[in-house]
Amino acid sequence: MILMMMVLLMLMMTLTEASKLQLSSQCARYDTYDSFLVDTHRFSRCVLRSPEHRLKAFEQLFHSFSAQQYSTDIMKNALSKKLIKPNEPIVIMSTGDHGLGKTRSAKLLYSAMFENAHLNNNGDGLLIIHGEEYRLVRGNDEPAVTRARRDLHDKIRAQLDKCPESLILLDEIQKIHPDVLSVLEPFFEGLTMSNNVITNRAIYVLTSDFGLEGSTKGKTSAEVVEMVIKFSNMIYKDTKIMSLVTDIAPFRALSASETDELLLYHLVSEFCQSLRLQGMSELTLTNQEATMAFLRRHVERLYASENVRGIEKSVEHHILNNVTVHLANNQALYKGSEPIAEQPNGWFDRHWRETGCHAIVNVVNQGTDKVLEIEYKLVTEDQHRDYLSPFKFVAKKIRIWK
Repeated sequence: MILMMMVLLMLMMTLTEASKLQLSSQCARYDTYDSFLVDTHRFSRCVLRSPEHRLKAFEQLFHSFSAQQYSTDIMKNALSKKLIKPNEPIVIMSTGDHGLGKTRSAKLLYSAMFENAHLNNNGDGLLIIHGEEYRLVRGNDEPAVTRARRDLHDKIRAQLDKCPESLILLDEIQKIHPDVLSVLEPFFEGLTMSNNVITNRAIYVLTSDFGLEGSTKGKTSAEVVEMVIKFSNMIYKDTKIMSLVTDIAPFRALSASETDELLLYHLVSEFCQSLRLQGMSELTLTNQEATMAFLRRHVERLYASENVRGIEKSVEHHILNNVTVHLANNQALYKGSEPIAEQPNGWFDRHWRETGCHAIVNVVNQGTDKVLEIEYKLVTEDQHRDYLSPFKFVAKKIRIWK
């Protein structure tokens, strides 16, 4: 009996350790990720990456899109096709529910293509056109349609004159009247414009939800593609738009396991790329599965229609905002340092101790509810990041109720 109890205890300890996750162990990929993004203010050129680096950058940058593998494969194939046939037109229609990453995936594709990639702004190789700019143009207002067509045409023409290999992102095309959008047909066909402006080397990405919010839930990628073709053929029946689309990238609703995966990805990403810079040395989930389940329930209850954006909001509201406030309030403590080695001449060398924060996230039962607790410890490390000694620092304990 005693032996059996010891075996059960050891098994429980093993399972607990298996579900425990220290986020610092996940940061190696983000050090590589940072190397793919640069400060565009230092550049004023349209410079493509080498073919090898384009594909390598794509794999690294699209790590968070594993739940949309069907669509990312389409984008990767488009990137590969441009390496083999750079003068073949490529027009990708990215469709699906709101907030699933259609726009972000286009920006990541641009980042994989260009040396001067920057995700937040138009770089030399990226032009973003927002459908909202043309939302008020009605088909029965001929002067307004003419002005909008000329404006849309001139924007893209000027971009391709500057950088023929650009990624042209037309975001939320459902807001652009078909009579306006049809002005893009010569671009999608790859025709050469006046003054020898080349149009066939660019990649064009059109994003839209077509008002299908929630209709992709439970459907396969192939079923979503079928829906989109049927719907878009009705909208653009009087144009050549759909016949010129070379690929459809469907972004489908997420399953529970895919939601958990993206919740963890966002948390790890923020820890590695932001919180570490603010003085956080470690963030530990004592039970990864319980933490993800806690966050997923809040996504389903409060942000169900927002998909990936709801995932980001849940992580930020329940963990990141609280941790950020704690770091800000204890900045002097967590970003301090003290010399621990002295040279013979009396001058301190470059060996010192740095203090940092270790946040421990627990999900515990509180009556009939579950509570997310964040406990903080102060850790001391040397400049080589070697572990020296921890000690309890009871500065604040945060409870977040279900």
